[in-house]
Amino acid sequence: MPTHLSRLRWALLACSATALMFSSAAVAANKTGASLRVVDSAGKTLAEHYQYTGKTRVKTSPKADCFGDGTEGSGKRYRLSEPSATGLLSHGSQYQSKLRPLQLTDAFFPDFGLGVCAIGGRSEPNGFWYLKRNHVGATVAGDLLPVKGRDEILWYLIEDFSEPTPAELTIKADNTVVKGAPIEVRAFEYDDVGKKRPAEGVRFKGTGVQTGADGRAEVPAQGASTRLKGTRDDAIPSNRLEICQVQRLSQCPDDHTLDVRGTDQRDRIKLPKGGPAVVNAYGGRDKVDIRRVLESGPPIIKCGTGKDVVVARKGQRFSAAGSCEKVRRG
Repeated sequence: MPTHLSRLRWALLACSATALMFSSAAVAANKTGASLRVVDSAGKTLAEHYQYTGKTRVKTSPKADCFGDGTEGSGKRYRLSEPSATGLLSHGSQYQSKLRPLQLTDAFFPDFGLGVCAIGGRSEPNGFWYLKRNHVGATVAGDLLPVKGRDEILWYLIEDFSEPTPAELTIKADNTVVKGAPIEVRAFEYDDVGKKRPAEGVRFKGTGVQTGADGRAEVPAQGASTRLKGTRDDAIPSNRLEICQVQRLSQCPDDHTLDVRGTDQRDRIKLPKGGPAVVNAYGGRDKVDIRRVLESGPPIIKCGTGKDVVVARKGQRFSAAGSCEKVRRG
């Protein structure tokens, strides 16, 4: 093993690889949905959506040599038998061009799993792709980190592994404000072990505003729709929010819109209870269950090329685009 690997870089690989299978059986339906957020070292968000995943195959790359000479991938394909952080990323890359190429190495397989060298072709010579699940830093490789429904998965490209692990920023705000009123934002930060506290000094581009010691700020709205993202020099940029501001709040949705992505395989998408959602089912024979979506937020469903089924409540409103061949109500 290369001696120059840092403790943090090696921690992302350290675990017994018991979660991989090499079966040629047909891939089962993808039923696990989780939040996927990918941010590069420049603070650019490459992906931020709710992604479905399950069993999948991933391919290693001879160009994935970020752990030193002789650690490049073999080019072999591996089947991930359970939903995992790497599987979620791989499924996300199918229709998200910013996540391609995804370069993995099996130089330490099977003992230490698959290493992630580049996402969207991005890597750092002295850094690594940092992984968190539900705001807690991972101590295993992404293919060995299980993903359950509603988990929050973050991949962040750290520029220099010798620097302290950065805090993770998140922001919260109502999705609507009265016209002319400021947007009340709360910012939080999570350390590597998931400890949460208010985030001071978080800035919002183009506003000249930053949060105080209590993590709060009043940000001026910028037209009918304001997009917010919190940043701080020593931290991972926050999630993104879009705030609706019009004269009549009834013209705005009741909650932030959930961006849901399927795969090119057979997906079983079950939307969580809440406000509006936009679903891209993509390929495969998909089933999209929207019965838990509130009436105030009719979802938009973009069916793919397979024979798709939408399951809705009796009388439930939704907008369908593409080939949604069948609707079941009940």
